[in-house]
Order: sequence, then structure tokens, then C-alpha cells
Amino acid sequence: MSIDIVIVNYRSAADVERCLECLGPWHRGLVWLVDNSEQTAEAEALARLAAGRPWVRLTIAPRNLGFGAACNLAYAASHAPFVLLLNPDALIEPAEVDRLAGALALDPTLGAVSPTTYWNVERSFVLPPPTVQGPVATTLPTLLARSPALAFWRARRLVMTERRRLAAPSTRNVRSLAGAVLLLNRRAVDVAGGLFDPRFFMFFEDADLSRRLRRSGYRLALVGGASAVHTYRHKASKEAAMERSCHQYFEKNHPAFYRWTDHLARVGVPTARAGAKHWLERPGGGSPASAPEFNATAGGAVLAFSPSPWLWPALLRPPGVALRGFDGAEWDLLEPGGYAALIAAGEAGQDTRWVYFEKPARPSID
Repeated sequence: MSIDIVIVNYRSAADVERCLECLGPWHRGLVWLVDNSEQTAEAEALARLAAGRPWVRLTIAPRNLGFGAACNLAYAASHAPFVLLLNPDALIEPAEVDRLAGALALDPTLGAVSPTTYWNVERSFVLPPPTVQGPVATTLPTLLARSPALAFWRARRLVMTERRRLAAPSTRNVRSLAGAVLLLNRRAVDVAGGLFDPRFFMFFEDADLSRRLRRSGYRLALVGGASAVHTYRHKASKEAAMERSCHQYFEKNHPAFYRWTDHLARVGVPTARAGAKHWLERPGGGSPASAPEFNATAGGAVLAFSPSPWLWPALLRPPGVALRGFDGAEWDLLEPGGYAALIAAGEAGQDTRWVYFEKPARPSID
């Protein structure tokens, strides 16, 4: 079965190189690499990577097309029955792609599948499947803000439920999949109206596709035994693009709710600091500036954390990984900003509490 891969680059040629090295010689199809960087140096770096890999087809976009439109460009050029969307900062080995493709080939009712996706190469945190975007998920944080105790209980329950599911790695249906590592059945995508709606420049295009696939009668699944790494970074600079796409998504898919909420103005999400039970500060004052400082202040192991105020979706410790605080590599992966965390104490981590912490920006070097 032919499997093509689509990678969209935006000023991250070094990530693309690591991604291609992990894939190795791709004999299952072609790798379609689209560059949105609008930088000559970036285009030249990608050209050097492609020159030694005859299975790579490089396209330099005339402008930054956005993630969805760039994927559409490569998807239209490909004719493979299976297409893997792969972020430049994601790593997956050929055997794992084969496991995903095997699941699609065996079950024609599957429209798309993803692996268990870890946050870091050490695989000490895992990314859960994305939350289904809709009126319930959007309204719930506002309602839960009225009862923080209920909100924290629900979030802890979701974390523990996901950990139990990870402990028994079987293929399971989900309602939404992320575009970072996503294997698609071309037939299903075409039935659902095509790949991405080009109106979404970045973010929510995968939520829209997941919804269209399910409405067309296809299932989405996480394939047990298949795994990948996506070094996801929560960058504050992307929040404006995320907000625009959120409005586009609800205007398209839930127009009545969008109007009723005055264009989502009635469902504002509270900040994490407003909801957290404990604000972490060093004994001398100020936010923890390193992993050792955080661990000493938190007084327990990090079971899960998230930029979301109610810790969902959260990055969580998978079963089999020792419960502990952040190590230096994990701390370095965190972008500056505010986070909520579930701290576990006791021999088995049965005692939990919520904290909010701020990772300060690195001091600038003049």
C-alpha cells in the first residue's frame, strides 16, 4: 500500500532534517515538503535536504499559505491511497507508520488514525487526544469556573481515566484527531469533501476535518501499539491565529451557537491563575526559574500540566514512568507563560493538589 507523507515547513529546517532522518529512506511512497517560510536561506536549506533524498518533492510556496492550504497543495499532487500529515517537529519511525497503515487497511470504516503521541523524545509525558470542539466544550469552562472544586475533580478524573486507557494500549475510537501526526484514508477524505477548508489559516482545520469525517460515516481512532513524538510548544505568539480560527470554526459549524453567544463573547475562559488553588512562588518571592526550584516549591511529583486553566487537555505522565518533578530537559521545553499542574504526593501519588505556576521568560542577552 502506497503511503505519501506531507510536511509543511515554516522556518524550521532543522526540525525537518530530524523528521526526515527519523523516517529514513522512504520507499513506501513520496514525501511532499512544502515551505511557507518566505526566506531564501530556509528554502536553500530545504533544497539541500531534498537533494540527497530522491523520494522528497520540495515546493517553495510563493507566500505563507498557512498550514491547511499548504497541506492541500501537497495532497492534490499526491495520488497515494494513504497520506500521512506530519509536523516538522514530530518524529515517527517507519514501523510505526506501518502499524497505522495496517489499521486503516484492515478496516474501511476508519477515515483517519493517529498513534499515541509523546511530548518529548524521553517519552516522559504524553499528549491526549484533542478535545472535541463544540458548544459543550466551549461553554463548560465558563460553567466550571463557578465551582472550582467540581472543575478540579473533573480534570483529575479525566487525567486518571486517560492514564488507565494508556495502560491497556488497544485501538480505540475517538471523536477528534490532531493534524500533527495523522494518517488519512484518501477515499474517506474525498467523501468528506476534501482535506482542509482553506479558510483556516492555522488551527482548527483538523477539528473541522474530524467533524466532517465523522458526519460522513467514518470513524477516527488511536492505534494501540503505534507511537510518535511531537515536541509541542505552547507559544503565546500563536494565540491570535488560534482565536481567529476558533471564530471561523464556530461560525461555520455551529452558527446558531455562535450568534447566541455574541460571537463567543459570553463564553470567555477564565485564566489559570484565577482558578488554581495554589500559586507557586519561591521562598524569597518570584516564580520558580528552574526545574529544581519548581520541584522544591511544588513539594511533589508532576502528574500532569497544561496551559489550560482546568488542566484539559493536559500533558500527563504515562503509566510505567516514575512519578517525579520536572527534569531540566522537560523544563527547557516549556515555553514562558502560565500553567496549571496536578501535583501528586505520597508513595503511590494518591494525594493530589492543584497549583498554578509561571515560567518566566529567559533574560535577554544584549
